[in-house]
Amino acid sequence: MTIGAVGDDRLFDALDRHARSRPTGTAVEGAGSASTYAEIGDRSRELALRLVRSGVKPGDRVAILASKCPRVVAAIYGCLRAGAAYVPIGADWPLERRRWVVANVGAAALLVDDEHRDEPVPPETRSIPLAAIEAERDAASEAERRELDERSAGVDPASLSYVLFTSGSTGDPKGVMHSHRSALAFVRWAVNELELCSEDRLASHAPFHFDLSILDLFAAAAAGAAVVLPGADDAAAPRRYAAWLNEAGITISYSVPGIWIPVLAQPGLGGTEGSSLRRIVYAGEPMAPQHVLALQERFPRAVVHNFYGPTETNVCTSYRVPRLSRDTLPGAIPIGTACSGDEVHVEDDELVVTGESVFMGYWGKQPRPQVEPYRTGDVVRWDDERHGYVFVGRRDGMRKVRGYRIELQEIEACVLRSAKASEVVATVDLRDAAHPTVVAFVVPSEGAAHDTMSLKRHCAQYLPPYMVPRILWRDVLPRTSTGKVDRRALEAELSSH
Repeated sequence: MTIGAVGDDRLFDALDRHARSRPTGTAVEGAGSASTYAEIGDRSRELALRLVRSGVKPGDRVAILASKCPRVVAAIYGCLRAGAAYVPIGADWPLERRRWVVANVGAAALLVDDEHRDEPVPPETRSIPLAAIEAERDAASEAERRELDERSAGVDPASLSYVLFTSGSTGDPKGVMHSHRSALAFVRWAVNELELCSEDRLASHAPFHFDLSILDLFAAAAAGAAVVLPGADDAAAPRRYAAWLNEAGITISYSVPGIWIPVLAQPGLGGTEGSSLRRIVYAGEPMAPQHVLALQERFPRAVVHNFYGPTETNVCTSYRVPRLSRDTLPGAIPIGTACSGDEVHVEDDELVVTGESVFMGYWGKQPRPQVEPYRTGDVVRWDDERHGYVFVGRRDGMRKVRGYRIELQEIEACVLRSAKASEVVATVDLRDAAHPTVVAFVVPSEGAAHDTMSLKRHCAQYLPPYMVPRILWRDVLPRTSTGKVDRRALEAELSSH
């Protein structure tokens, strides 16, 4: 069933539509409060008016530095309504990184919560406390409100809507730019693929500077559903998070696999026959087939999806995982086939994407033509049996050891096939350039001993000698603020010894 696909040309249109048609419906829950569509709509207008009075013009960038709460959701919509693009800043980023991003995008304003009121800003950036905007409600004149409505009505769907900063190969963060149109290409597809409706409740685990948040925020609004923000304590601990999912009545979960693995490792946590979860979507990195099977067993009523796509493309391929069996587990779960109105093909083993959901370009760089293919840097292969592409590894993740080309993902999959590991990250120790060695950081399975020799014997059964890794046991693996395994931290650990 298509919901909200016609007439929603800008990311704030669905919010306005539901504010009119079902004003008392819950739009956002979090931080101990719930806000209706009418309330989020009103707050976003007040914030947009404040931005306009502060000199923010169409096409400007507005940075947001605040903990997740309904007020921040309204702030995002306020930026868009004013014709500006929002630039979410991670509160856990180092100060210098935060300052660099604000200055780099030339932010006209920085919206801050009480915790960050003293955040330093460049001279050209106006710091605006979100609490102050709440205190100034109803201060605008009718003329100002009419002017804002005219500005909102004139926002071009092809204009910049947000900039998300990711790691850059040059050492500085890289700003990925998306238009209203490219974001909505993904949002519309996701609403239909997940069959979202106004009764749904979407868990928003991802921080707003992570691209998974685009589905949480805007697909929920497109369907008139509620987006539910877990508290910091609920999101941090597996036992709390599993309980929160049930207590909050979550129906749609969209997260990186790393959120689920600790939950699945603890018997008795999470899903029951009474769980409200009906769709579990993972993205951002591969999930081992045994973990996907465990998800299906723990949440038997939920359909599991694997969404794939770098920040530059939104989600460009997807795979609805069929019911798995322990006797016939595949070697890998496919990333599937093209979606979101995109086309994909393979050049030199690399996945290439063209289509509606592809980004406008990188901030500060020459805009890219929309018809220009985007090379993902990800190596894939086609799986005839499952009718979808399978992620093999990053092109830049291919290494050579003793003259042989190896795929680190193959080593990780081999380790995970043992009964001794719940998580693993493989890398290459290059301290001795003449004799590089493969290393695997391994988190043991529940109750498993640190039996290095047994695990190495297992690997030797499936891998050639030059790929059998040195095992380094860890209780947990370091993670980035978005929940992904922090591979750079592990590689830095190697280089420091």
